[in-house]
Amino acid sequence: MDLLDLAEVRHAAAGCAAVVHLGALAHDTAGSPEQIMAVNVLGTWHVLLAAEAAGVTRVVHFSSAQVFGIAEGERLPDYFPVDDAHPRRAMRAYGLPKCLAEDLRAGFTARTGIASVSLRPVWVWDPGQYQRIETQWSRPSPFPWPGICATEDVITPHASFLALDIAPRQACANISALRRLYPAAYGADGFFDAVNPVTGAVGHRYLVLDQSMIMAALDNALHDRALQRDFAADPVSWAAQTYLSLERMNLP
Repeated sequence: MDLLDLAEVRHAAAGCAAVVHLGALAHDTAGSPEQIMAVNVLGTWHVLLAAEAAGVTRVVHFSSAQVFGIAEGERLPDYFPVDDAHPRRAMRAYGLPKCLAEDLRAGFTARTGIASVSLRPVWVWDPGQYQRIETQWSRPSPFPWPGICATEDVITPHASFLALDIAPRQACANISALRRLYPAAYGADGFFDAVNPVTGAVGHRYLVLDQSMIMAALDNALHDRALQRDFAADPVSWAAQTYLSLERMNLP
């Protein structure tokens, strides 16, 4: 259906009791700024007009977290956790039309009395993403929970890297032993998440957190914490410090 064709949109809405509007060019990369503005703003207006003509009782409009102007690193949020009361500060070709579409929807309800709401999903999966996740979770796992590697009876290679800071010789020996004793624990992109030292079973998944800790530990050992210093000097570290301040450890 062409959202820019009002007659076609009205035909689609005819006889409906409610309308759920998800149609859009869904990112800055999905078209030119002019195309995104046309489809996401004028297209939304056409949907609202069609909903009114059809006499629906409710309209659900899918907006985006891009309305905040923070979703892809444009700026830091005003506070954490970010909620729907956060000011909208979109500035890019996708977020701006979503702001305008939300305003159109609010004005539509004020004028017609038809109930409506704008939802702001952070991430939308296409069918291919679901298939990739389903395939991953359907693989046989040596661990009790599908898709989860870290249990009490496994070791995680990244822990040896963290020890480089305080016991470098022993840590290096342990890392070498892990590769020698459990060759399947090391793949083309580095160590996998976990290995069971009794059975030799390996959790064949690369975790971003584990890989980040390994790289940070290597930097500490080889470059005297250059990464830490650069991060601490960057204004964006304020966001991480805010999150970390909310964490409560349950260990004595």
